[in-house]
Amino acid sequence: CQLQKASAYQGDVELAADGQSQVSAQITGHVLTVHKKPGEAVKRGEVLITLRSTELSQTLIEYFKAEQSYRYAKKQLAREKQLRQKTISSEEAVQKQLHIYRQAEIAHRSAHEHLKTLGFNEKALHALFDNQKQDLSRYRIRAPLDGEVVSRNVVVGQRVEPGARLFELADLSQLVIAFQVPVSAGSLLKTGQTVRIDADASDASTDGRIAFVSSLADKQTRTVTVKAGFKNDMRQWKPGMCGKVRIEIAGRGETVSVSSAAVHEIDGRPVVFVHQGQGRFRVVEV
Repeated sequence: CQLQKASAYQGDVELAADGQSQVSAQITGHVLTVHKKPGEAVKRGEVLITLRSTELSQTLIEYFKAEQSYRYAKKQLAREKQLRQKTISSEEAVQKQLHIYRQAEIAHRSAHEHLKTLGFNEKALHALFDNQKQDLSRYRIRAPLDGEVVSRNVVVGQRVEPGARLFELADLSQLVIAFQVPVSAGSLLKTGQTVRIDADASDASTDGRIAFVSSLADKQTRTVTVKAGFKNDMRQWKPGMCGKVRIEIAGRGETVSVSSAAVHEIDGRPVVFVHQGQGRFRVVEV
């Protein structure tokens, strides 16, 4: 039989790549209200900050003009086609109106695409078009993910420009621990493999699964980077903490023979009990 060898590696706890977000301004404006502060939980789509933006109101007005021209051109084209079917209008008149319609369509699409980058969908824009009495200068920046406010870099009254970082959000319910293993061990690890993670500075301990094994080796250390993901529902773990990652790695070319009498069966699997000391045993599949 071939036994597995338990190996331990030192690692650092990090945020998952898809569990963090830098929230930036996409339009010039002044801060009216800051709705969240560091440490507060947020849900995807929840308002983080409200701006007053003259640029936004001007952009919306331009869109409304384009929307109105588009609707009118579309209506006139349909009317011209009907008249042509009744031989009341000419083909030349239809083509002229078609040209006007296409120009209006391009202008409308351009205005729409610009507002889509600011988070406005077609339904919301149509609702604004039908009710233009509301304040068009208010712009609400929303959370792109569920998580927690890690940092805030904005105050009420501040002028913000496109690209300015306003909030940093992080999902602390799912973390990863990154560690280095020798190349020989890395070739034996698989994504989805279970690991045991123990914190260095606390009694926190949990199971995780390997999510990433690098295909590149470090030239200096001859090691590869491995990352294991784990749940952090109780918030016992924080990014920046250190811990030991214990992995069962099959020995390559190392076999241990045991008596057939030592082999037992659990749930249809052949196993042996390996003595760990102090009256404890570890079940190992063979």
